[in-house]
Amino acid sequence: MDLKIVQHKTFKKIYFNFLVICIMIIAGGYFLYKKRVFLLPDFLGAFSAKNILLYVIIGFVLIFAFYVINNKKKLLKLASFEEKLRFYEKFYTRRLWWHVISCLTSVLFLQLTYHYIFIYFGLFDLLSMLAAYPSKEILKKDLDEEDLIFS
Repeated sequence: MDLKIVQHKTFKKIYFNFLVICIMIIAGGYFLYKKRVFLLPDFLGAFSAKNILLYVIIGFVLIFAFYVINNKKKLLKLASFEEKLRFYEKFYTRRLWWHVISCLTSVLFLQLTYHYIFIYFGLFDLLSMLAAYPSKEILKKDLDEEDLIFS
């Protein structure tokens, strides 16, 4: 019998590091917004282009969704458990980097347009990151293994 051991603490550590980074980004952006600190004060044309910026965000989300789907398919095709675990750890880290980039984008758009809706986008990014918490059930489902041992 082949033991399939997953270092659950490693995934939780990675997750909480990225969560703190995202919280700091959103809090920093909110602080700058509330204190009326203009990083790019001469860029008023961005305010009129906010709809275009929203469409850009939606486009990036769609691209990322296809990326996630393709990587999950690749993960399921791997034969050995060690390969799956290495691939999944890299994939999980990339998924969390997406949340950091998304939070940074929300704060950047907030600074460009000074439109309050981008704070809500940043908060939505944080909420969607909560869904990526590496629970044991999610790891079993993503790795497609039922007999995992967590340490």
